[in-house]
Amino acid sequence: MRLRDLGVQFAWIEPGTFRMGNSPTQEEHLRSQQMWDDRSKAEQPVREMVVKEGFISANTRSLRRSGRW
Repeated sequence: MRLRDLGVQFAWIEPGTFRMGNSPTQEEHLRSQQMWDDRSKAEQPVREMVVKEGFISANTRSLRRSGRW
């Protein structure tokens, strides 16, 4: 079976670095939208992440706004 036969879109994630977490500006925005919660608080502080090897990831939408995650 090939990935394209599964009916799911996939994305290739390149190796590299990125920043992950909620900055003070993001916290302010989430609070103003009444979306700040314990999970959001756990995403502090912003930190640098490293992807050592590329990989394939399913391309899905976040369900945070609907509260279904």
